[in-house]
Amino acid sequence: MALRFVVGVIASFSSFTLAFEAIGAEFPGPGVEGQFLGWRASSSSREVTIRFRDGSSVRVGGKLGALIAEGYSAARSKQYDKAISSFTAALQADPDKNVAFAIYFRRACAYSDKGQLDKALSDWTAAIQLNSKNATAYYNRGNDHARIGNTDKAIADYTTAIQLNPKYVSAYVNRGVHYSNKREYKLAFRDATMAIQLNPKFANAYHNRGAYYYETGDFDKAIADYNEAIQFNPRSASTFYNRAVAYEDTEKIDKAIADYGRVTRITPKDANDYAVRGTAYLKKGNYKEAALAFGKALQLFPNNDLVLGLSAWFRATCPEASLRDGKEAIRMSMRACELSKWSGSKRSA
Repeated sequence: MALRFVVGVIASFSSFTLAFEAIGAEFPGPGVEGQFLGWRASSSSREVTIRFRDGSSVRVGGKLGALIAEGYSAARSKQYDKAISSFTAALQADPDKNVAFAIYFRRACAYSDKGQLDKALSDWTAAIQLNSKNATAYYNRGNDHARIGNTDKAIADYTTAIQLNPKYVSAYVNRGVHYSNKREYKLAFRDATMAIQLNPKFANAYHNRGAYYYETGDFDKAIADYNEAIQFNPRSASTFYNRAVAYEDTEKIDKAIADYGRVTRITPKDANDYAVRGTAYLKKGNYKEAALAFGKALQLFPNNDLVLGLSAWFRATCPEASLRDGKEAIRMSMRACELSKWSGSKRSA
């Protein structure tokens, strides 16, 4: 019984499905497009200048200014606990509405960077209550909703950000990703296309639209968008990987192998990339190169279930007798089954 199951699992690795991910979610860090831009100090006291997107600014001095400056400096140094403590003390000083907005905004950034997303969401909401016209606060709250899986709330916040700022490219990109996760591809295409219209050199938008085309079965258009993405970001391993898969599915094996090769040069320690490159060589009938690719993958990650499963399939089925090894195939497949808890595996971009 166990042996028959192992054989079945080996077979499942040979026909695994590709789980695509759009680069999409633009999470370079909360507040990257934020409001609190800096502070300057004099010889006698510390003064903070808070600038807002509408061009206005406010100067804060004394103890409150010192606390804000201390929190901002600590956050920039990734001392998040210290930053949070300083911002909390600043809020306790009962600042006016505009200053309080900036403090909540920056404390939310610190909580988010620290991974305390519930507290970050609470602070984004407090900031929005103080300034409901700030698109970036909605955008950042959408990002944190997305990070904990609140897809609908993320979409709602991106939508509000776009309503407040119709040229908010990153909000279109992120909202498109979440529409695609809900398989609402018409809306995902719309958002990716709008992002491209607003920024014709935005590689991530082309990558994402390519992924949506792939998911809906239009491989040629997917490849065309990946080509554009690579033109503007020639170091994106994810885009080369996705294009390689699309080439493989359209039987352009040489091109797929070339792209897998680029992926392994960009990310030389990613075992999965070598493993899928091995499958492409196997399809082409270049068994020695396939063996080398699987060998490199196993060398990098000998306990990776995907690598073990694909290598087992290769060793069990390779047409070249010198490269077949039934006992080793069973050993690797058993280990792959143990690591995947007997559920098979999938590869993803």
